[in-house]
Amino acid sequence: MASKEFESWQTKRKNIKERIEFMFNNPLMSDISFVIKDSEGSDVIFSAHKFVLAVSSPVLYAMFFGDLAESKRRIELPDCDSESFEEFLRFLYCDEVKLTGSCVMQVSYLAKKYIVPELEIECTKFLTENLSPENVFDILPHAKKFEDNELVTRCWEVVDARAEEVLRSESFSSIATELLEEIVVRDSLAIHEVNLFEAVDRWADVECERQEIEPSKENKRRVTGEEVINNIRFPLMTQEQFAEKVPTSGLLTKDDVIEMFMWYSSVTISMKFPKRPRKLIPPRVFSRCKRFPQVSHGWAYSSGIPDGVVFAVDTPVYMGGVRLFGSRGFSYDVSLKLSLLVEGNCRDQELYSIDGSYETEAEKTNGYFGFDIIFDDLVQLQPNVQYHISALISGVSSWYGSGGLSVVECDGSCFRFTSQSSPNGTNDAGGQFAEILFHKR
Repeated sequence: MASKEFESWQTKRKNIKERIEFMFNNPLMSDISFVIKDSEGSDVIFSAHKFVLAVSSPVLYAMFFGDLAESKRRIELPDCDSESFEEFLRFLYCDEVKLTGSCVMQVSYLAKKYIVPELEIECTKFLTENLSPENVFDILPHAKKFEDNELVTRCWEVVDARAEEVLRSESFSSIATELLEEIVVRDSLAIHEVNLFEAVDRWADVECERQEIEPSKENKRRVTGEEVINNIRFPLMTQEQFAEKVPTSGLLTKDDVIEMFMWYSSVTISMKFPKRPRKLIPPRVFSRCKRFPQVSHGWAYSSGIPDGVVFAVDTPVYMGGVRLFGSRGFSYDVSLKLSLLVEGNCRDQELYSIDGSYETEAEKTNGYFGFDIIFDDLVQLQPNVQYHISALISGVSSWYGSGGLSVVECDGSCFRFTSQSSPNGTNDAGGQFAEILFHKR
């Protein structure tokens, strides 16, 4: 006999939608129940109705009405929590869902498991609208666990583009070592290496606290692990940054610190840390001054002999890098300097330098294979002043330009290249330095 609270409930609800909503987690006429653990590990029982579930999910239809239909009246689900399952049921009964950062990934998982595509769309929409540097490390591990590859890609895009903010977030300190290993190897992180190092150092302190051990130098090195430490690109730091931040942290051994100072002092050593720059500024933001109408292959490099070119520009611009010729499938070690030519002075005034190992891009651009060298900081060029850019390049023979133009008009600026030849042969007519990357402010 029905209780009084359920008497004439049908007449109080004007349409089928309201009557089905009334049945949400309602024991009235329930013919199936689910047992789910809450966040504290206690059992929570949800009352449900096979018909409502089956008309919303082909998986649940097969479970209750298929050839191998489930005969039990109570089902335990160990792969979700009570908050997430409640929102999953709410959608099936009410066509709405109350998503939060703590439940959205498991709701998305249930939507995939039981093939409820509209709920999956709602979850993706919520994540897309709410993904931020503050919560990306809360979401990324769940996206990886549930193999949501599209969401994983979106998360990494946020990590790459807003790395400075992401690595300052509270959630960064709680990530697993495996995820930290994935972060430090990424070429696409938009972050200066010294800031990445400081973030890893903070993480090591928190990890020691989490493991209830003293944050000594030895313990910090141990919890961080060689895989992380050896993929921090210490050669991308200036000597001043390295000297101020790294030795006292304890993350590097004394031998590693000594080797780095030897490297800064131009002592030839076998460098264990990567020198390949990260892509701090996307190349697409630059205008590109292209020097050569023709390209060929076969430009050779000799040890200790640099390529270089002298140029001037007629308007103030900010130089952000250069594009060099390469050879498909090969990497090049490059030591590059940009200098101001000072009239009457035998020595140029160095404005910027960068060292690194660069991999030739897999696809041809403008008929040749090459690679960009992106500066960490923009360098302002004054109009009608001569600048010298030189590069000591180590690697196999590469593509090169010929028929070079002494005057190149590009996006409202006029670049002029002089006929002065460099020791390895590059000049205004041919050789290296395919493009100068710049923009105006």
